[in-house]
Amino acid sequence: MSQFGPEYVRAIAPYQAGKPISEVAREFGLDEASIVKLASNENPFGVPESAKKAMAQAAAELGRYPDANGFELKAALAKRYDVPADWITLGNGSNDILEIAAHAFVQKGQSVVYSQYSFAVYALATQGVGARGINVPAKDYGHDLDAMAAAWASEFTLKGWRMRFIRSVTAGWAIAKPTRRPARP
Repeated sequence: MSQFGPEYVRAIAPYQAGKPISEVAREFGLDEASIVKLASNENPFGVPESAKKAMAQAAAELGRYPDANGFELKAALAKRYDVPADWITLGNGSNDILEIAAHAFVQKGQSVVYSQYSFAVYALATQGVGARGINVPAKDYGHDLDAMAAAWASEFTLKGWRMRFIRSVTAGWAIAKPTRRPARP
């Protein structure tokens, strides 16, 4: 381990953000107004009025440190789903929750199983804790649950897997185990 962190962390490739619409328009000679960007959780319809209103209301509280524990949100979720609030973990997006889970349950050298074409953060969270990622090849662009189960069984027999990531939606169209193959967009 160097003074700058363990090798498995230093080996993580830096994030490469997608190109902004203006750059794509210049590169391909397109009108910016004709481009709809579906990545990065962007909304092609702009900010909804309800969100603008909520932001304006929140502006009055900008001088106070926010509730880092999400008390009101946890209380509302606990009530809606009839579970104790201490069962709920909040994070800054799914990346945050997946990384918290990896740090909580996986140790260096253990294994994490996930499917080809699944969320990129599965591999990053795995690598970030020094675990070994097992990327199971996809079947018809979806999860091969039988192959994933075999990988889990094999790893459990060898040294014990610690985590399985199964995304219910892959590439915006496939489900975990479709009854029929969905049409590609």
